[in-house]
Amino acid sequence: MKKYLILFLAIMISGLTVKSQDAKRFFPEKDLITTGIYYYPEHWNENQWERDIRKISEMGYEFVHIAEFAWFKMELQDGKYDFKWLDKVVDLCVKYNLKVVMCTPSATTPTWMRINYPETFIMDGHYIRAENGTRGLESIVNPKYRIFVDEIVTEMGKRFGQNKNVTGWQIDNEPPANTDYSPSSQEAFRQWLKIKYITIDALNSAWGTAFWSQWFNSFDQVIIPNTSLVGWWGNNPHALLDLKRYSADAQAEFLDFQAATLRNYISKNQYITTNYTAVCTGSDPRRTKKLDFASYTAYPNGGTDNIGDQGFRLGNSKVILFASEYYKSVGGVSGVMEMQPGPVNWGG
Repeated sequence: MKKYLILFLAIMISGLTVKSQDAKRFFPEKDLITTGIYYYPEHWNENQWERDIRKISEMGYEFVHIAEFAWFKMELQDGKYDFKWLDKVVDLCVKYNLKVVMCTPSATTPTWMRINYPETFIMDGHYIRAENGTRGLESIVNPKYRIFVDEIVTEMGKRFGQNKNVTGWQIDNEPPANTDYSPSSQEAFRQWLKIKYITIDALNSAWGTAFWSQWFNSFDQVIIPNTSLVGWWGNNPHALLDLKRYSADAQAEFLDFQAATLRNYISKNQYITTNYTAVCTGSDPRRTKKLDFASYTAYPNGGTDNIGDQGFRLGNSKVILFASEYYKSVGGVSGVMEMQPGPVNWGG
């Protein structure tokens, strides 16, 4: 759960592209800093919502960020949608002069999906299916999962895409570009390799597969390199690099897929972004084509002793300095979508 302060700081740079100039219109200079807060109405009794939202407004916040983990409440059963509760929350925000950042819930698949469609979940390095109970366990390349995502994003777009109080959309949540060893991902990886190398001989040459008899006779023989089963000494570094590139491409395409769906329904005044982690270890924000800009999450005090024994208290400013420059590469505008002002719950 992330009930953290959300601070949105729009940063402009010179030499912007046409896309960047388009993104700039969302943040006039007088509004470069707007502040808001994450709120999870699905966690609380409905009779507490108005009290909370009123206090958010009284404290001076300008918008509320909602819905990114609430798939179960928007679609309690397969194909049966309920947005009336979310309508109430948005209406309360309107009542107290708060804007809304609406989020797609693709990072948290509901229990019914895991039970009825287990193929929609990733497999780990031992080819064991993930279990629902946390976030980021969906197989973003699985065709069935894509259908579910397209359907709920479509319904959300229809419902809130023309709502003047919804200022923008966040797609997914801290997209991780996880390594997925499921059959869906294995096939997607092979298709990615076919596009890159055209012939299996070109792949064999690039990967140096003559070493230790790794040679492939066809793309059908290729599997995702798996350090879990062969150890660090048995993995091909060229194959691992392509795995990272494939995973980053798959993640970017998944974000663009959702953005394209939203564009069919939302107002031109609503922006589309996502909240990358300050330092991505898998995703590459530069690979997206359809987001207006990228934002990031800023946790300088991440629980490690990055500046000595008190690092878990003081944090590492270099992480934030890096992110504030790096994320300008997407859209020319960047912002902090999450920030924890005090100790984090995962800190030592």
